[in-house]
Amino acid sequence: MKDLILKFCKGNYSREEFQMIKAFFQDKESADSLEEHLQSYWNECKDSSIGDEAEFDRILNHVLHVINAEPKKLLKVERLTFAKKFFTGFSRVAAVLLIPLLVSLFLFLRHDKPDQTLFADNVVKVSRGVVSYLHLPDGTQVWLNSGSRLTYSNAFNKEGRNVTLEGEAYFEVTKNPKKPFVVHGKEVAVKVLGTKFDVKSYNEDASVVVTLLEGSVHLSDVIDHSSSLLLRPNERATFIKENSKLTINKVNAKNACGWIHGNLIFDDEEFGQILKCLEREYNITIDVRDREIEQLHFYGKFRNTQPIEEILNIMTANQKFHYDKKENVITLSLN
Repeated sequence: MKDLILKFCKGNYSREEFQMIKAFFQDKESADSLEEHLQSYWNECKDSSIGDEAEFDRILNHVLHVINAEPKKLLKVERLTFAKKFFTGFSRVAAVLLIPLLVSLFLFLRHDKPDQTLFADNVVKVSRGVVSYLHLPDGTQVWLNSGSRLTYSNAFNKEGRNVTLEGEAYFEVTKNPKKPFVVHGKEVAVKVLGTKFDVKSYNEDASVVVTLLEGSVHLSDVIDHSSSLLLRPNERATFIKENSKLTINKVNAKNACGWIHGNLIFDDEEFGQILKCLEREYNITIDVRDREIEQLHFYGKFRNTQPIEEILNIMTANQKFHYDKKENVITLSLN
């Protein structure tokens, strides 16, 4: 199990292995074994390697904040055993999401003189196959999808409400007319006052997609500032990275955030984009031998609990291509 936890920390795990880790954390009988694993990591860090105690406490509080601990509890953290310190008061499911953060804390402890600028921003990173939820300091609720990263300053809600997103997130923004909420990406920026919307902005994707459920949002091109628009409920804006083209379509906006509830909903999407989604969701690699396969369009709704083979069997039925699977690599080829 120790090796499996390390694989999860490095992001090198299959969906089946993730389910094993999740089950381990949910099993009450695993508590002693879990504490033993974490205590072994803790024992490797001597007191002399902790560095500045105030900085240590600040990082510890940040780790707890990221998994949505109550602020009052953060102020009362004591130096108890490692497992008790991090897991008292938290659900087993939340503990699964904590593992990558523990690695960051562990790396900090291994240096006598940590870089004080390293933790200037709050960074929440979600591994493949995982969905994370958090509260921002202004009360805004955020759901982060598989393989995503959200960054916000320690000055958030003091000087402004700015976040940077790489990946996909669903936001329910607390209304504050005096402080607009801005989501920054490499290609576009989304500015709102108080609303519900989804932003999909993965670096590897050919487009950025913003879908509005409630309220209104202002979308602007941050590269050459040639495009901007106002989005209304049940509208989806698509920014094509290659030509900076920005378009709007009417959609059922609820489908855009179906992933929060474990749904994989594809509404006339190109197969190439669908495959990227499946790679992130199942932490696999998909190799497309014939590029015309990526140009096909597909409608469908699945649950992320379905095996990847079941989904691909449905998608390839009555199609002119097939797939082969070897461990975590899937190859698609024309018949």
